[in-house]
Amino acid sequence: MTTRRILLIAALLACAPGVQAQPPAVLDSLLAVLEAAKHDTVRLQVLCEVADITRIRPVDEQYYTGMVQLVERLEKEPDVATRRIAQRGRVHLLLWAGRRSSRATNYRQAARHYDQAAGMATAQ
Repeated sequence: MTTRRILLIAALLACAPGVQAQPPAVLDSLLAVLEAAKHDTVRLQVLCEVADITRIRPVDEQYYTGMVQLVERLEKEPDVATRRIAQRGRVHLLLWAGRRSSRATNYRQAARHYDQAAGMATAQ
């Protein structure tokens, strides 16, 4: 992976809308939907949204493990639509993992996660 590509990914993430602009009510609403959701695909889609709006807040840590489990389970499903939802979840999971690595100052690992996410997102 080239330095230019890493810088491009970092710039895109830095320019993305931040959590500060999101009202707490949005997160509360998503978490209510997450609690009420009966289907794993719905839960994963909600977690993707939670991952987007909590990208720099510590609340994301409590949902990371659940998202990993859902992605791994749904990736094994025979239904194509379900696997596509799982792929979207995997991209969000990789971005989330990249942010976690960045916070831990493991920038090399963060770059690997971001590169994998970019590869998967462009392949979809």
